[in-house]
Amino acid sequence: MKFFAVSLGAVFACTLAFSSGPPPRRKTALNVATRAKPVFDEVCEQTGITLKRFMTEVSLINPELQELTTLFGAIETACKAISNLVKRSQLPSSETLGYEGNVNVQGEDQKKLDVITNSVLKRALRFTGKLGVLASEEEDAPVDVIGGSKQVVIDESDRYVVVFDPLDGSSNVDAGIPTGTIIGIYEHDESCDIDVECMGDECVEQEARCLANTLQPGTNLVAAAYCLYSSSTFLVLTLGAGVYMFTLDENIGEFVLSKPNVKIPEESS
Repeated sequence: MKFFAVSLGAVFACTLAFSSGPPPRRKTALNVATRAKPVFDEVCEQTGITLKRFMTEVSLINPELQELTTLFGAIETACKAISNLVKRSQLPSSETLGYEGNVNVQGEDQKKLDVITNSVLKRALRFTGKLGVLASEEEDAPVDVIGGSKQVVIDESDRYVVVFDPLDGSSNVDAGIPTGTIIGIYEHDESCDIDVECMGDECVEQEARCLANTLQPGTNLVAAAYCLYSSSTFLVLTLGAGVYMFTLDENIGEFVLSKPNVKIPEESS
């Protein structure tokens, strides 16, 4: 499954495109829904506010996005952890460089950091209580976080599906070149329900329904984000209206808004 095997630059352009245009009225293969663009107030345009304050403000103005606050809290924590892993990877004591010995679904040799960062992000997301399914480029099947087979109990909500590449460009780490995490969030279709006692073809059919959840077109995205690990650690997100860039301030350990409402210039050299 090739979810987001593209460059971060391309993802940034797609994020801008997804967040622009008229208020979306969308029909999906999984459901039919009408969703208005979220509204932002002047607080969300003030550079220096933290991601937590930003998401709290957004959820107050747009109650329908309240559950995204929890998801982005998990994404924020995971990006901080992954940033630290990438920065420390060159140290002899880290033992995170080199190959794991396995091959992912795209036929690429998995590096140790691929596996470690995949575990970090998956653990951060799956216990939020907000997901029905999550899927990673590093795994050959989506994880049904509702099913007992994964030993996860969720009793709050299963509203969203998250797909991600935990460390895009992991082969760049050895050379000190920027890498990143790419994340897409969709609405969850409740037809994905894996019976832990299923057998044979019955399991295949149930897994196929869950797989359909993760293969929705980009126009169905509820939110999208990427973290870039470079000279600084950046977290860029969109909730369907506008693109906002946050930079990790390591002195306070928080992502702070550095560029609100990012847009591609109409003219550029």
